[in-house]
Amino acid sequence: MLAARDEMLVACFARLVERLKGVKVADGPLLDHTVLLFGGAQISSHSGKSFPTLLAGGRKLGFKHGQHLKWESDKRPMSDLYLTILQQLGCPVKSFKESTGPPSEILG
Repeated sequence: MLAARDEMLVACFARLVERLKGVKVADGPLLDHTVLLFGGAQISSHSGKSFPTLLAGGRKLGFKHGQHLKWESDKRPMSDLYLTILQQLGCPVKSFKESTGPPSEILG
């Protein structure tokens, strides 16, 4: 069960997604041109093995949605997701922390 603070954060995230979905630009909703990442945090690692993460938006940036993925932390570091977001936004980076490459499951 979520704590009251967590419920509030999730509700705010959902409201932001809905508002971005409602703003229309030339070729669809603004949400399709925006990447939102919502999740926990770790101090010592980017492995992502102890917290869920939500990725919303970015359809026009090449992100595929409507799925639940569970990565094995020893096979896919969380930094792969961060690297992919940076690359899809046009940042000229080849790596991020211990990244191994973009996960094809989230690219459409």
